[in-house]
Amino acid sequence: MLRNHLLIAIRLLKRSPLYFLISVMGFSLSLLACILLLRFVSYEMNYDSDLPDNLYRIGILEDEEASASTPVPTGPALKNELTAVTEYIRFAPLRGIIKAGTNEAGFEMEDIVMGDGDFFTSFNLQLLKGSRNEMVNPGRIYISESVALRLFDQADELIGKEVLIYENNFGEMKLTVAGIYKDRTEQTHVPIQAFVSLSTLELYNQNSFWAKTDNWGWNSFYTYVRMEHQPEEEELLQLLDKYVGAEYREQQKLSVQFIPVGEVHTTINQQNEYSEGTNAAILHSLMAISFFILVIAAVNYINMTSAKGLKRAKEVGLRKNMGGSRSGIIRQFSLEAMIILAISFLITITLYQLLKPVLEEIMGRSIYAEWNLKETFLLLIVIIPVLFWSAWQPSWILSRFSLREVIQGKIQYSSGGRSFRKFSVIFQMVISLILLCGVILIQRQVRYMQNLDLGMNIDHLLIIERPKDSKDITNQASLSFENALRAMAPVSSVTVSGSVPGNGFNWSTNALQVKGSQNDQRETLYAVTYIDNYFVHTYDINLLAGVGAYQDEDNTLKILINEAASKSLGFTSPEEAVDRVLINGDTEMKVIGVVGNYFHQTSRQSYSPTVMLLDRNPQFYTIRYHTGDTPLQSSSDIVALSESVFQTYFPEGTFDYSFPDEVFRDKLNAERKLNIQMGLFSGLAIFLSCIGLVGLSIFTLESRSKEMGIRKILGASSISLFGKLSGGISAMVLISSIVALPVAYVLVTNWLQNYPNRIIITPWPMLLPVLILLFFSLASVSYQFFKLSTTNAIESIRYE
Repeated sequence: MLRNHLLIAIRLLKRSPLYFLISVMGFSLSLLACILLLRFVSYEMNYDSDLPDNLYRIGILEDEEASASTPVPTGPALKNELTAVTEYIRFAPLRGIIKAGTNEAGFEMEDIVMGDGDFFTSFNLQLLKGSRNEMVNPGRIYISESVALRLFDQADELIGKEVLIYENNFGEMKLTVAGIYKDRTEQTHVPIQAFVSLSTLELYNQNSFWAKTDNWGWNSFYTYVRMEHQPEEEELLQLLDKYVGAEYREQQKLSVQFIPVGEVHTTINQQNEYSEGTNAAILHSLMAISFFILVIAAVNYINMTSAKGLKRAKEVGLRKNMGGSRSGIIRQFSLEAMIILAISFLITITLYQLLKPVLEEIMGRSIYAEWNLKETFLLLIVIIPVLFWSAWQPSWILSRFSLREVIQGKIQYSSGGRSFRKFSVIFQMVISLILLCGVILIQRQVRYMQNLDLGMNIDHLLIIERPKDSKDITNQASLSFENALRAMAPVSSVTVSGSVPGNGFNWSTNALQVKGSQNDQRETLYAVTYIDNYFVHTYDINLLAGVGAYQDEDNTLKILINEAASKSLGFTSPEEAVDRVLINGDTEMKVIGVVGNYFHQTSRQSYSPTVMLLDRNPQFYTIRYHTGDTPLQSSSDIVALSESVFQTYFPEGTFDYSFPDEVFRDKLNAERKLNIQMGLFSGLAIFLSCIGLVGLSIFTLESRSKEMGIRKILGASSISLFGKLSGGISAMVLISSIVALPVAYVLVTNWLQNYPNRIIITPWPMLLPVLILLFFSLASVSYQFFKLSTTNAIESIRYE
């Protein structure tokens, strides 16, 4: 019996190649999209899933703005004041080059930190060599196994070996390897490759007045706590009132966030994040999209099978009349569906394996680790019910046909069937419209941020980083190198600075006050960067008041502040801030000028209150150059010229350079990736919707052939017939628009809340998807109309 069913199914599928091709194509693409999206979502949501459940990262929420970084004393204060906290871990990133003591070769590391606390238990680090007890001693470093292999070409017998770190702020640090630990998985928001004991500051902090472990203004640390239970609200209020005061806490809406470590990667809108995360709302949306795409393919198959079933209605009726059972008919149709699903699944797996590099590029990261039970279960609970439904429902519907109903014509005009088909097509259109609106508005937001006025001119700038292997040598040769750069013909200006736009600040403080001011409770976070006299001119930053460079050589530190800092400090105008003295701890700084707000980090965030300390710190050299008639050629020329000068003064240094305009563009990679992903899957949804429309039009052709034939005989024109067929499609597009556009507006509006600088949603981007969908909808039924209009009217009447 099974063999007969199989032969019949194969014969019927060969007889209808278009039906077979559309069904297989729809299922294959939808399964591929579903598997890809669910794997991506599972990968992102499983970040740090192996860490303890009672580990939380501390965040500071001030005036509705959240910061992931905290002052260095935060951890000890929480442990001392909150009974729920059992231990803390804190660390701050170090930036520089690391090399083995006996090896001239070194490499730059970004994931090296300085901190204290139980890193091993809290971050699930497996110590392979050494003792964790050395963490409290100064001059100790723990390195990962991969770093050990890069430094020493081995990972054994390295305890006690010397490692050198040339750090941007602390200079050369000689450290002793105290332990080697196993590399963690890539799925972590803290991919720490090495950590230095915080007590090392006692050895290498003679010149940095701000780098003290009791300095509440040193706001570059990430703090984690282990807790037995959530702290009481009263305890938190007492903690904040003790350190910042009740008045300030209420005024600034200050609060402490306890974010479970497993949710850090999907928690956005945190300033100064250690690593880039993914919006949990986007992940949930992608999961919903994967389900909807699969449902669309299933609905298309049901509609196509229903339309094709009209030709087989007599077959079903006759089989029943001759004693065939309904269960046997269900098995027959289900077997046909299973053949299509099996072929689709094989094609999906083949495409998945062949397109791995392309899919990785689209999704923005490698997500093709081995399958785990959780991922497999997630896929099964989503895919199997939908596939079972798509195989069973058409079999159940078609098996209900009786010979009498076929003869009486009740099959074609079943109101329940028509309603289901129309609802399914409207459902597809709604999803397509929501995705299209999202793509268009996300693209507009990305373009808006790319073209946003940054408050400075970053075109025709080249940034050169200082050699990282010796701070002292760099300082000795820095001025000569700077003058040599300034003497190059294409160069119009050169500046040296401790940080550059797009590359973060040097440090931050929340202890800045105006000398003599009564408002000594203000504790806004101020970003600090080192500049020289040429910085404002080179970056073409607007000077609002005062001067951008100093002439006198007194011992008072000179600073510039931006407009945001001026307002935060209580000045009513930029002119009022000039010549005022600010205090940060024991250090006094004189304001000589106020500049306009500019984006120092990324256009995603609002303007940071910024202090620009006029203190020569040659970490970066920025060149403004002429472009001439061929900008690309001039850019390559200036790089070559700069490299030749660099090698003259730093023959053993590595020439690292960047263009600020490219850096700021790269900062928007996450948004561009999201736009590509949304565009791809919205295109797939539209394609599947068009397949659904083809199925609906086939059904219309099958069920209305006699009606159209009679209308042609009575003199109806082709235009009127097309209007009759397309009117229903247009009505469904209108209904879909009424449902989809408000939903899309709400979703996009919520997404835009993540950006301080955002577009205003206008009607046109919302109406454009409707026109696109209407075009594809009418195009998808045009072929069926052409087929109907060229059919002889007599043949159409005979057909039924």
